[in-house]
Amino acid sequence: EEKKELAHKGGGGFIVKLFHAFCYCAVDVFVMATGYIMCRREFKYIRIFRLWLQVAGYSLLLLAVARLNGYGIELRDVTNAVMPITTNRYWFFTQYFALFFTIPFLNKLMGSLSDKEVAVLSITGFSLFSVLPIVAGRDLFVTKWGYSYIWFTYLYCLGTMLFRLDIVNCVKISRAFVGLGLGCVFSALGAIGSVLLPKLIGGGGRVGDFAYSYTSPSLILEAVSLFALIGRIRFACDGMCSKTIAYLAPSTFIVYVIHSNGVFRKMLRWDSVFLPVAQLGVAGVILGTAACAIVVVLSIVAIDVARRLAWETMKRHIYGRAN
Repeated sequence: EEKKELAHKGGGGFIVKLFHAFCYCAVDVFVMATGYIMCRREFKYIRIFRLWLQVAGYSLLLLAVARLNGYGIELRDVTNAVMPITTNRYWFFTQYFALFFTIPFLNKLMGSLSDKEVAVLSITGFSLFSVLPIVAGRDLFVTKWGYSYIWFTYLYCLGTMLFRLDIVNCVKISRAFVGLGLGCVFSALGAIGSVLLPKLIGGGGRVGDFAYSYTSPSLILEAVSLFALIGRIRFACDGMCSKTIAYLAPSTFIVYVIHSNGVFRKMLRWDSVFLPVAQLGVAGVILGTAACAIVVVLSIVAIDVARRLAWETMKRHIYGRAN
């Protein structure tokens, strides 16, 4: 509560909210990127089961580390680690798991539509899932503010539309920056509104969340703009740079798995570790949060890369002996 209070004080609080809004659209961008990429790739069911094994493997590893550090581990914890979907241990992976099995059918649907029909479908979804809930003040279509399979399905279709309409090359960089800026500003205002609206109009603590959630119009504007900007990035380096990025990219999912793990957060006292950062002022909050995020990401990526290299080395050794 103290952290929330500090974050909402004065103009400095608004700047912090701008920074948070810039980062908050990452989930929407990730799912949209799935639609953008998978709509033109061969679909393989084995990919989702490999992700399952990674999630279960790291969850069990963290349980082992916790046990070695004196934390009590119950049979239920092991079951939850092995069955992350049925226990909804990781909300993003649960919804993404359901989406994955829908992808081949979504690809057939989107492939049968004209570019105009794809655009109409995307605009219709935006109106139904993003705009109308704000007007009504209710979660009309059970998108759960973006924490749902329904919302992920819409984002996948939106990502497919971005590919079909070649949004990366059609949108000028200047307009993408403007869209990103406006999206961040309105998202930050929405974050403030999400706190003030329930006090002004009543209706419970989640009434204002429609103004600042994964489904809010400002987050969608921000995500699409950021997506267009990211798509314009060109690396002035040889093929080795591209190969390195491609090799490291899968490890970003493991960053989500580990830092979202309840055992990991408990061991690090995650809920309180960032509280001192909130007392450093605006610049301190932004720089401190960014620094912590960089350390967490680089550390977990390094762990996962080491695991993958060890696995590849072991496979080569086994296959070499077999031959």
